[in-house]
Amino acid sequence: MAQHVMPTIPYIIFGYVEPIILACACFVALKYPHQYLRSLGPTPDTYQPDDASLAAILSLGNVFLLAGLAQFLCCNVSKEVHIARSFIYLLVLADWGHLWATYMGIGYDIFINPRLWNTAAAVNIGGAVAMNIIRFAYLFGFFGKDNENLLKEDVVKKVK
Repeated sequence: MAQHVMPTIPYIIFGYVEPIILACACFVALKYPHQYLRSLGPTPDTYQPDDASLAAILSLGNVFLLAGLAQFLCCNVSKEVHIARSFIYLLVLADWGHLWATYMGIGYDIFINPRLWNTAAAVNIGGAVAMNIIRFAYLFGFFGKDNENLLKEDVVKKVK
């Protein structure tokens, strides 16, 4: 019997893999904020972020952790399909916002030319595009149907 509302593959990706990636991004942003900020754009290695930039990166690390925990809980605690699917729709929008922010940080010429990407750009652009494809595949039913009876099964158990 399924214990989650999503089909298995998106459940593993959205409920475990992506939250772990977000926790790792949080760790990197909090432990190495100067290097992390320099990696986000075409800045020289000698660039030293000011206090406001440092605060923004530390806040971003906090947002990574919040997003990862919210996603983990949504996929592992919720037994309602519409909540899980709504959250995935929100993540689609967040992916587009992430791509826009990356575009604004690195500029058009680098954004459209993968040969010019550093590791951060590759993760930000490639990761957002890949996750968006997986999210759409889930939303369009490519991985199979959601388990819409999970909540009903719990109600039946309580009534018996």
